[in-house]
Amino acid sequence: MRKNKKTVITIKDVVDKLKENHYTVVKSERKLYDFYRISGYGIRGGFCTQHDNTNDDLLNHSNSWLNGYVVIDNKNCFDKWSKCPLWIPIPETKQELDFLIERLKFWGSEEGFKASDEYNTDLWDNINWD
Repeated sequence: MRKNKKTVITIKDVVDKLKENHYTVVKSERKLYDFYRISGYGIRGGFCTQHDNTNDDLLNHSNSWLNGYVVIDNKNCFDKWSKCPLWIPIPETKQELDFLIERLKFWGSEEGFKASDEYNTDLWDNINWD
């Protein structure tokens, strides 16, 4: 999808769209990155702004699953970041952001709960836009 970027969006655009769709977004500023926790409508997740994680001070790095990615699960299934069924790069286009909103609705639904709870990886959203 990213090869034909038309309008690049910002982190603020992502946060605003999530809030516009009535998700709760809480920002925490860290030394190397900003962490955004997302909740509401049956989902739990978050994302971190992309940052260099090759620094020797590992205590300042985010979880590698979150570094530049949005990671989401049904709130009743959330166990750990690496087991979340939605793992996509932070949206950079309107189309990617619209896709994210659509999939958040799915993962917060009863059908999303079932797909996550039963570990139905055929329905998972592990996407690399490139």
